[in-house]
Amino acid sequence: MSGTVQKPGSLGRLTRLTLYGASLGVWFSGGLWLLLHNFFLRRGEFGPEVNPLEPWCLKVHGAFAFAAVWFFGLLWGVHVTKLWPLSWRRWSGGAMAGIVALLTLTGYLLYYVGDDKVRSLVSVLHWAIGLVAPLFFAWHRIRFRRKVPRPFLDALSFRRLFHAKPGSASGTKKSEAECARTSMPSRVEKAERRTETATIAGGSSR
Repeated sequence: MSGTVQKPGSLGRLTRLTLYGASLGVWFSGGLWLLLHNFFLRRGEFGPEVNPLEPWCLKVHGAFAFAAVWFFGLLWGVHVTKLWPLSWRRWSGGAMAGIVALLTLTGYLLYYVGDDKVRSLVSVLHWAIGLVAPLFFAWHRIRFRRKVPRPFLDALSFRRLFHAKPGSASGTKKSEAECARTSMPSRVEKAERRTETATIAGGSSR
């Protein structure tokens, strides 16, 4: 068992790398579709035609998007809800959550809106938000790595985060007392152990 304490609200290395991979897949597949759709149209017999790679880009984009939405749900439970009460990186984290929500909503509308005018507006909104999303992630991540407050690396703060309300000293003392009670054997258990030891010693002497 490792002696290091994982920081509250942090993801495991494998989970974090998988999340990054899904996010990059969504961004690159969407960006590639945007380039093909606007700059690499094919010349057909009756005018410009859709590039044959566009449908594949959309399929890959949709697959990565489903994975990204699933990971966002995981991130919400493990990261956002644990760190939000501490008012730490709320602006950048809230902006990232809002961007994911808008991308999910506009992506849903692109599938089910039938009106061409509305759909074209939603499409522009969707890819415009998607293109700038990495900038907000960099803002949140760089600020996150620049300075980690000492309480987040302290085991006492770790217990305070999960067993008491933020800023509550009484809750921390209570949780520490509970941990001490559960980790130390009771007087009755000690007496029973002494009795068993004495019985075994007496039987062996006979």
